[in-house]
Amino acid sequence: VASTGMDAIVHAIEAYTVKPATFITDIFALEAAQILFSFLEAGYKDIKNDNSAREGLMKGSMLAGIAFGNSDVGAVHCISESIGALFDVPHGVANSIFLPYVMEFNLEVSTARYAEIARMIGIDKKNDNEAGLGLIKKIKDLSRVLNIPVFKDLGIKESYFQDIAQKSFQNNSNSSNPRKAGVEDYLGILRQAYNLNYS
Repeated sequence: VASTGMDAIVHAIEAYTVKPATFITDIFALEAAQILFSFLEAGYKDIKNDNSAREGLMKGSMLAGIAFGNSDVGAVHCISESIGALFDVPHGVANSIFLPYVMEFNLEVSTARYAEIARMIGIDKKNDNEAGLGLIKKIKDLSRVLNIPVFKDLGIKESYFQDIAQKSFQNNSNSSNPRKAGVEDYLGILRQAYNLNYS
């Protein structure tokens, strides 16, 4: 539940912020994000007995799937798909780990959209930048509650970072990311995640 639920959140956030997003995919992505943030923690705690959480997570995941299926994903998936191709790391786990770091990278161009999601889930900040940072903090905090591992826990050596970054850059979805990302940008994101450098 933890990593698959976070994976669905990644689908919603990336679908809402990528370049190919449309007003139609925005509707599905925002609704998905609201539902998923509302039910993920409860579902993690008692998915077998909490019917509301189970139903909510299924709906949220479906809506997020419709959203990204008709827009695209971005740099989070570029990294997680590259790691998944090289190592035995579950897709949802990799997505969960890199979401906040990619959001920090994208913040300067996605401020308003991150802020809209933040306010929708109850993060009330004075300006859009603070709201966006609040959303990133919420995701980091949620990952801790869900016991999502950190990058170093995966056992991937730094000597592989260049290859991961190159493959991420070559991913078909790289051009959809809201902020242009080159190989050096991906290396920076990998190093931040590895060293747990939260902004």
